[in-house]
Amino acid sequence: MFTDLAGFTKLMEANAVKGPEGAKDLLRQLTKYFSAMIAIISKSGGDLVEFTGDALLVVFPKNEKNDDALHAVRAGLRMQRAMKEFAEIETPSGIV
Repeated sequence: MFTDLAGFTKLMEANAVKGPEGAKDLLRQLTKYFSAMIAIISKSGGDLVEFTGDALLVVFPKNEKNDDALHAVRAGLRMQRAMKEFAEIETPSGIV
């Protein structure tokens, strides 16, 4: 599974106007996002392989039941539901 955070550039630019404090805010927001997504991936049986900027590369190991694809789909759906919490993020430049 490959995920990418839509709107990351806009979020980064909105925080950049606040300088170092904006960078700290962005880091807090990303930490919260990645923590939530990694928890879902882990609970769904996935393994995080790589961070690539704002993207995640995840594998779901094949198992005896051959339901690795099912685990990946379920994780993706859970991740989409969890994104509601990140739909509107307050920044120094307004809501992104």
